[in-house]
Amino acid sequence: MYLVFVLINLVNLFLILYMIMCEHKKVYRVAIWLLVFSALPILGFVLYLMFGAGLTFKNQRLKKLRKPENLIAQKTERVNLEKISKLSNQFKELMEFNLINNQSLLLKSQEVEIYKSGEEFLNALKNQIKQAKNSVYVYSYIFSSDEICKEILTLLEEKLKQNVQVIIMFDSFGSRKCNKKIFQNLKLLGAEVVEFFPPILKLLQLNANYRNHRKIIVIDNFVSFVGGINFRADHFNKNKKLTPWRDTHIKLVGEASLGLLKIFCEDLNISTKKPMELNLNFQKSFKENVDVQILSASPYKKCPLIEEGLIKGINLSKSCVILQSPYLILDNKLITCLKLNLLSGVKIKIFIPKLKDRFLSHYSTLYYAKKLTNLGAEVYLYNGFMHAKTAVLDGKVFMAGSSNLDMRSFNLNFEVSAVIYNKSVCEKYLKVLDEDFSNSELLTPEYFKKLPVFKKLAISFSQLFSPIL
Repeated sequence: MYLVFVLINLVNLFLILYMIMCEHKKVYRVAIWLLVFSALPILGFVLYLMFGAGLTFKNQRLKKLRKPENLIAQKTERVNLEKISKLSNQFKELMEFNLINNQSLLLKSQEVEIYKSGEEFLNALKNQIKQAKNSVYVYSYIFSSDEICKEILTLLEEKLKQNVQVIIMFDSFGSRKCNKKIFQNLKLLGAEVVEFFPPILKLLQLNANYRNHRKIIVIDNFVSFVGGINFRADHFNKNKKLTPWRDTHIKLVGEASLGLLKIFCEDLNISTKKPMELNLNFQKSFKENVDVQILSASPYKKCPLIEEGLIKGINLSKSCVILQSPYLILDNKLITCLKLNLLSGVKIKIFIPKLKDRFLSHYSTLYYAKKLTNLGAEVYLYNGFMHAKTAVLDGKVFMAGSSNLDMRSFNLNFEVSAVIYNKSVCEKYLKVLDEDFSNSELLTPEYFKKLPVFKKLAISFSQLFSPIL
C-alpha cells in the first residue's frame, strides 16, 4: 500500500514538472492541478489526461491548410497596412492590430443582419438554405437529436438531392449526447459529416479540454452566419429552466463570408486525413460597404488572439464599452484593462445571466461580477439566460461571435469573432441592448452583502477553480 502511495505521488510530481517545463502552463493553472492531485491522487491523474493535458498531437496538416488562396490572396494585396493607415477612423489601430496579430484581413459585407434569438436565426437560416445553389458548409459546437436539429438536417437532405454540396462538422465533446444516427441519411445522400477531435476507439477523449466552440455556416461562399447559437433545444427557448434564452447571431453577405470560409477550411483540414474538395466559386458583389474583420483563436496559437483584440479595442474606446457573456471568468490582463479604462472615465457595462446552467461557472461569474462592481463597472443581471457573446465599443465597433468572457474561451477553445466597424450596425444593436437593460437588474455592493451564506460560500469556493472551468 505504501509503495502504491509513493508511485502515485511520483506520477503526480512528474505531471507537475511536465506542466511547468514542457507545456509551460501558467502558474495559477499548475496550482489548481496541484490542488486536484492532492485531493484526488488517482482520479486526478485521469482527469488531467482528459481535461488538462496539451493537445495529443502536433497536427502537421496545419502547415498545408486548404484555403481559398485565389480569393484571399487578392484581398491581401488590396487591403494592407498602408491602406488602413490612411483611413480616418478612431479604431484604425484595432484594424492594424488584428491584421498583424491575427492575420485578419479587412473585408467588406454587403449587409449585416442581427438576430437576438434562436427563433429569428432559425427562420433566416432555413430561408437561406432553401436558396442555396452550390454549397452549404455547417460547423456547430453542439448538434443534438431534437426536432430543431432534425428540421435543419431534413432541409439539407433536400439540397443534396439538388446536387448541392453539404459538409457538416461538429465538436466531439460538445455533441457527445447527440445520437450520430441522425446524420445517416445525409451520408447516404453524399454529405460529408466530420467529427472534430473524435475519441480514441469511441471511448477515450484525450482532447476534451480543447473544444471547437465555433458556430460557422457558409452558404454558396457568399452568405454566412456566426454567433452563439447551437443546434440544441434550449437555445430556442425549449427548456423552461433556461427560458428566456437571449442570444446573438449575425448574417454577413459578400466577401466577408470568405473570412469564415477560411476558418471552416482550417477546421476541416485538422479533422480529415485526406483532402476534401470544396466549392470555392465566389459570387462578386458591388454593394458591399461594411468593414469586417474575422478573428480566429485556437490552442494551436501561442497567444489568446481574440482576447488581445478585445483588449486593444477597449483601450481605444473613449466613452462606453458594453459587453455580454454567459460566463465572466477573467484573467489579470482583462481585469487590469477594464480597471484602467474605468479610472480613465470610460463606462464599462456588462451583462451576465441570472439563470445558471452550471454551478461552478455561475458562481465564479458572480465572483468576478462583484470584483468589477467594486471597481466601478456596471454589471447587469439579465432576467433569463444571457448567452450572447458581444461587445459594443463607443457605438462604433460591434463584435459578435462564439467567444465567452472566460479563460477557457480565450486560451483553450477554438473560437471565432466578427469585428464590424460600422455605426449603423452598432445603432441596430444598441436598440436590442435597450431591451436588455429594461429586462435586467443592476448589481450593487449591497446585492452581494444580502446574499445567503450558502451563496457567499459558493462564490468564494467556485472562483478557486476558475482557471480550469
